Order: sequence, then C-alpha cells, then structure tokens
Amino acid sequence: MQLSTILALLLFILFTCELGLTQPRRRQGSMPTVSSISSASRTDPRFSIGLGYSYGLLMNFDSAYINADAGAKSSYKLYYSSSPMIDLNYRDVVSNDWGYIFGVAFDFGRKFTEGDKTVNGMTTILRNDTKLQTTLLSFCLAYRWENFYIPFGVNYPFYNFTNEGFVGTTKVSGSAYGKLGMGYYLNNNFMLEAYLLEDSRIYLKTDNGVIDDYGTGHVATSAAYLKYQF
Repeated sequence: MQLSTILALLLFILFTCELGLTQPRRRQGSMPTVSSISSASRTDPRFSIGLGYSYGLLMNFDSAYINADAGAKSSYKLYYSSSPMIDLNYRDVVSNDWGYIFGVAFDFGRKFTEGDKTVNGMTTILRNDTKLQTTLLSFCLAYRWENFYIPFGVNYPFYNFTNEGFVGTTKVSGSAYGKLGMGYYLNNNFMLEAYLLEDSRIYLKTDNGVIDDYGTGHVATSAAYLKYQF
C-alpha cells in the first residue's frame, strides 16, 4: 500500500475521532474552553516547510504520433520512480473556517522504471534512459475543522525531461490540473498532509531529425508530507 494512502487513512481516522469528540457549543456565560479560545483566535498567514515523499509517477499519452510506429496513432504509458519532495507554503488555515495555501514543491528527479506502448491493438514493453524532474506551483482552498482540514485546488507544473544519449531537441511544457488532499494539525506548528490526487498535464515532443510528437498527456502521482509552520 502506498505511503500516501496509509497516511490518508490515518488522517481519516483522526478526523472521525475528532468529530466524535467535538464538544457541544458552550452556553452563553459559561467559561471558555482551551479549544474554543484556539478556534476563535485568528493568526496572521504563516510560512511552512515540508519534507515529503512522492510515490511513483505515471505519464499517460493517448494520442502520440511516433515515427517508429509508422505514423499510426498510439498510446504510451511511462512509469517513473518515487522521489523525496520539498514543499514550501504560504498559508492561512485556521480552525472552523475557510483558508488558503500557496505553495511550491519539487522532487529530486525520477528515473524511468517501466512502460508500454499500444499501436493498432498491439502492446509492446518499453525500455529507455529518460529522467523527469518536476516543480509544482499550487494554489489550494482549504476548510479546517478543529485539527483536520481538506485542501483542494490546482497545480501548475514545470518539467525538466532528459534522455541520456539523445542528440536533438526536446520540447516539454505543462498545464494546470487539479489536486485534492487532507491534512491534520498535530499541534500549532506541525501537520501531516497527504495528496491522493496530485495531477498535472504535460506536452512532449522530440526532434533529432525525426519528429516524435507524444501530444498532451496526463501526469498522475501522490504524495505525503510532514510540515512545520513558523
């Protein structure tokens, strides 16, 4: 089971427990509890830094036109390795309210692990020496209960795609796509955050005298973080 999936299940359990332990609204004139004071006080937006792990990455191209495929429309599935992640945020997420998270995250480069292509109904296993490094700009809205919160928004990716031994030009670009996660504040400074949906789009085209146009593909991965805000 993926690390991000395990963390998401843990966060869901914590959220369920939090809902079950939520205290009734205090009556007017009663003494405020620690949690009510914490929920009512709004702090300024804060920065956070996170260390994480992204479990694998899939690039899926459904409308590729590759010279080796004799000009036939083909589909490619390219799998890349897992990678540590660093995440920087500017965030305003307080209890029982809507908030936002601006962020930038990057991995340390991923190696191609396996893949296949399908042409005219026939599937062939692929081998190559490509690498992919990703930097993600993101914006999320977030709703937070007492400690549990759900961030959702968009990613805008920047890609660095390399092919060892390839002599020619490579055009690669990204476009925005969605992300959905869940998080839990362990205390005022530390939080766990997991994204089961951490998607984006990619356009890939290579030219070494022969043009291979992969078209626009879908990039999917998931990630889990431990973050510290200050």
